Amino acid sequence: MTDSNKPNASHLGSSDYDDEPTLASHDAQPQYARHTFPYPINRRYRCLGLLGQGSSGAVYKAFDSQLQREVALKFIHQDQLAERQRLLAEARVLAKLEHPHICKVYEVAEEGAAVYLVMSYIDGAHLNQWREQFSLQQRVRIIADIADALDSAHQQGIVHCDVKPANIVLRQGTHQVDAILVDFGIAHASYHSVTGVSGAGTESYMAPERLNSELDSVAPGPAIDIYALGATLRFILTGSHSSDMQALPKDLRLIIQHCLAVDPSQRYPSAAQLHADLCAWLEQRPISLRRSPLYVTQRLWSRSRWFRATTIGVMIVSLASFSFFTSYQQTQHQRQLEQLDLSAQVVQREYQIESIYRAPRHNVRASLQALRADADRWYTNAAEQPDWLAATHFAAAGRIYYQLFDNERALASLSRAWQLGDRSERTATTYALTINRFAFDAKRQARALPTPAQREQAIADAQQTYNALALDILQQSRNTSLPRDYLRALQLYLNDAPEQALRVLRNAQFPHWFYQGYELQLQISEELAQDVLDGYTDGDYLDLVRINERAFERLTERVPSYMPAYLLRSALLLALQVTRENEHPQYRANATSWMDDLPGLYTQMQRLDPNHPEYLSMHARYYMLLHVRLHLAELTPSHYLQLGARLYEQSLRESYRRGWSDDQRINIYQGILRHYESYLNYLTNNGRDASQVLARYQVVLHQVPTLYRGSNFYMSLANAYASQARQADTYQARNSLFEAADEAYAEAQRRSPELLGIQANYARILNTWAQYLPKPMARDTRSRAIDLISPVLEQAPNNVAVNFNYGTIYLDQAGLVGNLGDQELAADLMDKADRAMAHMVSLAPLLDIGRQRWADIYLFFNHLLPEPLSEAARFAKIIEILDLDNFSPQESSMSYVRYMELLQQRHFATQQAEYLNELKRVLLDVLIPDIEARGEGIHAYADYARNLLYLSLHTNDPAQQQAWLSSADAYFSKQTDSSLSRFNVTDTANITAAKLAKVMGLTIQTGAHQSELQAALAQLSQTCAQGIALEEEGFIRDMFLVEAQRIWALVEQHTQVSCAAPAA
Repeated sequence: MTDSNKPNASHLGSSDYDDEPTLASHDAQPQYARHTFPYPINRRYRCLGLLGQGSSGAVYKAFDSQLQREVALKFIHQDQLAERQRLLAEARVLAKLEHPHICKVYEVAEEGAAVYLVMSYIDGAHLNQWREQFSLQQRVRIIADIADALDSAHQQGIVHCDVKPANIVLRQGTHQVDAILVDFGIAHASYHSVTGVSGAGTESYMAPERLNSELDSVAPGPAIDIYALGATLRFILTGSHSSDMQALPKDLRLIIQHCLAVDPSQRYPSAAQLHADLCAWLEQRPISLRRSPLYVTQRLWSRSRWFRATTIGVMIVSLASFSFFTSYQQTQHQRQLEQLDLSAQVVQREYQIESIYRAPRHNVRASLQALRADADRWYTNAAEQPDWLAATHFAAAGRIYYQLFDNERALASLSRAWQLGDRSERTATTYALTINRFAFDAKRQARALPTPAQREQAIADAQQTYNALALDILQQSRNTSLPRDYLRALQLYLNDAPEQALRVLRNAQFPHWFYQGYELQLQISEELAQDVLDGYTDGDYLDLVRINERAFERLTERVPSYMPAYLLRSALLLALQVTRENEHPQYRANATSWMDDLPGLYTQMQRLDPNHPEYLSMHARYYMLLHVRLHLAELTPSHYLQLGARLYEQSLRESYRRGWSDDQRINIYQGILRHYESYLNYLTNNGRDASQVLARYQVVLHQVPTLYRGSNFYMSLANAYASQARQADTYQARNSLFEAADEAYAEAQRRSPELLGIQANYARILNTWAQYLPKPMARDTRSRAIDLISPVLEQAPNNVAVNFNYGTIYLDQAGLVGNLGDQELAADLMDKADRAMAHMVSLAPLLDIGRQRWADIYLFFNHLLPEPLSEAARFAKIIEILDLDNFSPQESSMSYVRYMELLQQRHFATQQAEYLNELKRVLLDVLIPDIEARGEGIHAYADYARNLLYLSLHTNDPAQQQAWLSSADAYFSKQTDSSLSRFNVTDTANITAAKLAKVMGLTIQTGAHQSELQAALAQLSQTCAQGIALEEEGFIRDMFLVEAQRIWALVEQHTQVSCAAPAA
């Protein structure tokens, strides 16, 4: 039985989405179902599972232990008093009806908060699902039976008011398929008309007098049902609501036209007369609407043709024909029974899948996979069936594969069913929606293609290959069971009008539990927002994000265990983490909120399907974002990189296990490569062994399908070479790897010369290479970097990253040429660096690393500016740039390190106690407590130790001096433990200074331990020599010598030991 006012939630294209299914196959409900009623009721009824639910109530399959039979129990939500009245009116109506073609109501009960009907449980399927499987005569016979049922109801003063195919259920009888009229939920009893119980019905089947007036202003009568039954007959015979019925026999056309007369008085006066005419047509007798002598003679002649045979030969032929016809009829009947049985099984499986999605969040994977076995069996068995039954098997398998999101198998099954002639509404709709999924995936995969031309072509191919086909199939289906707005939006979307489709969906009113409309809204808003974020289209992506959020909330309210909802939402939230501060001032606050939403999403997805490849890769990308966020705060979140790497590898393995294609895996491949690039950079920057990560990176790199090996592929290859170069043991090895990176970037630029990002990153790598080259070569290499980055800034003057890289490259080049003696060129370069850094900070005022690099100009290169600032002005300028009032140590520890450097410089130059006291306050009261509380800060350990050492050399308190020296030694040790044994200039100088620190403290304190101090100085000399030999004449060599000379100066100043530092 079905309730016409509530939708069939189990699948697309079955019954009207105003229906609430109360029928199912004979199979038991699945084990995962929660077998409890919504209210405590009489224990004689044992819940066997949920059959369907809507905004106003729910229907359950139950077992009546007292009468030992299966029944259907229909509940009404306790807060809907009007529905309670309606339910009671329905019960009183139906209890009066006794007819073999009307669903039987056994009782109505009120128990506490529960109001429910106990009805017969009908094992069958809706007429609109299987109308095409019956002959013309059989379809007419079904409507004749329903007309007889309506006549019985009309005689009791009862009008159904919602006759339509979805409310006619077919079940297997003893010798034939029986039709049952269900859902008198909006039936009208004449003596209850004042209660307003009558319902709206369905528009396509609604009589004009009801459609064109206020529903309660026209008292419903039998003519309404006769009109609806005529519309039903027309639809099941033609598949359309069109008035074109030329293909039908003339008598049937007249019967239908008589039922559909606009004037109610011109219709059949009773359902009994309609029933009589239908039976007359079936028996080849004259119908009441035609009474001419010629017509009557023709009908009688047609009826008596079997009795005109007079010869034995004709009798034999007639008997043989009759035998053949009887056999054919039996075969047809068996075919219909088999199809009906399979249909019932499919509907039941779809209900079970629906129950899984609607249940509270739980692990759905095992339950869904258990149902997949049925689809696999139907798909396999199809090969052993004749075409007419094979089509049914393929369609059944395809519908389940579709629900399980096995799109490859769904497409293969449904296309085969379509080829074999199954053109039913249900098959067509599911087929079209499956193709739509391929179109959506194709557009996503197009984003990963290397060039804009390839992306545009791929999207155009998807439109032609998928969208056009899906649209054609959808239009052929003439589906009347889906909400009109949903169908309209889907057609607009397939017709490449997603903005219009989204407007339709936003204005649509769907039944409470019809979730597919919100799923489509979520999909389209995510796609449009991605297009804006990727720069393919213009628009307000923030508005699209809000639409997406509302659609997600409504979708997960209805289907909380529906994994695709969480995947779509997560994909958009991850894409929104791209820095766009300069475009939207409110972006950063929103981005933080969006970022904070992701852990909750991943917790929910982990509960639903903990090994889903997309979930794992998205979670891995989230860890990457956490790493970036903490890295910008100068923390050391290496464990996030490790967690992300493990999740990406797990995602890749699971994608193979689930049979994904390379195209489906492309986003995982690219995600792994991006992650490993960051991992390599992190390890290299912190002097750690990156060989294993680099080896794995190169393996994955070469697994990327050839089609996707474009400019991004070669850029990734170049970054891998650069990471490896920074860890090389010799100058020759490092230079060779940087040359390989140079060639790879050149190839990437050749393939996509229009991509500014490639040019900007190419310039960045050349600038890094220059740090390791002899000075003349470094100057030439960095000049190439300037030639690359300068036109990028011209085309993207307000891009934060471009301004940062431009300023950094010009700053480094200015320092180099100044060191080489070209003060005029150095001043010009430094002025451009200063302007770029200032503009960058104006675009992204909260980007602390940008402020730090800008402050470096005035900290270390003030003398190279065209107009150097005075010491007082320089001090004020640096304070203004760092803006420490708006940054905590957690947000920007390295800004505080630069502040301490400034304080040291001022104290060293002026010997004023105020600078030393401020240095002491910042270091001891702010920074060290913060880093101890967090337990992280590789970049800060050495800087804190150096400043402790500086303080220890400027105090007269021996105890305090010893404490600071011990702390400095401890922080230097932490830096040592956090660094690789490979040579790193800054780390090596710091580590050597750590060894000196304790010895210096003992020497200063006691005047003894001269031999230990001499040994430490000898080790520093050896380290310095190694650095000079390794770096030859590179710029870093000068940096190392500055650090070494500084340590020597401190030793000479505070001990009696004299030593000579190596000359630059």
